[in-house]
Amino acid sequence: MPASTPQDVLVIDVGATSIKSSVINLAGERIQPIRKRKTLRPISPAQLLAVLMERVALDNPEHVVVGLPVECRNGVALDSGNLARGGSVNSDRDEAIGREWRQFPFEQELRSLSGREVVVLNDATLAALGCVTGRGNELVLALGTGFGVALVANGVLKDVEDRGNRPFKEGTYDSLLGEGARRRDEDLWRDNLGEAVSQMGAEYNASVVWLVGGNAKRLKPTDFEGLPFPLHIAGNDAPFQGAAKVFANPKVIGR
Repeated sequence: MPASTPQDVLVIDVGATSIKSSVINLAGERIQPIRKRKTLRPISPAQLLAVLMERVALDNPEHVVVGLPVECRNGVALDSGNLARGGSVNSDRDEAIGREWRQFPFEQELRSLSGREVVVLNDATLAALGCVTGRGNELVLALGTGFGVALVANGVLKDVEDRGNRPFKEGTYDSLLGEGARRRDEDLWRDNLGEAVSQMGAEYNASVVWLVGGNAKRLKPTDFEGLPFPLHIAGNDAPFQGAAKVFANPKVIGR
């Protein structure tokens, strides 16, 4: 792998199931293997910060990019996503931890604790940056423990509402399109996902749809026939590619 330099970036992709991290260069190349550890849930912002600081102390980077599985605005977590729940998206929500996450300035807190330059984004947004081309309306759907969404219009990130806990058919996007649903009935999961892709592609007038995340690798474009737009599968490396763009060109996130 390439040798490290002072411009390298520690990327931490926080999922509801596991936390993946690696150091990359500004070309998006990983210069160390991906490390994984289980995400203990429910988890408060302070507890997660302590976990991330262990990784910062170990790698000692100048720059840190974090993808969080919650809705974010300018590094502030607007809610808890599934981080306030137990072992599945259907687990009861810990309301006290949920309140701690609301409007929590995660980027500011991690910057203060670490003394590093830090950027915190929604995880689907980070993955979107790693796969989009910058042409047209590019809809990015993140498939993991839950379900995430990001939209990039002609290279510019757009604010879109998190879908995870919103109603979808007889459940929610998380409960019917997340990992729990896939384990229960993969054929039904694929059918529901195809319906969601078609509906959301039309809703956002997508010129292309990208599938990213751990469960994207279980799919192939031919699983989705008859769509009026192309569909591509990016997989797990998209967040690391996206993190490189954050510091190589901060304008991509409006900073």
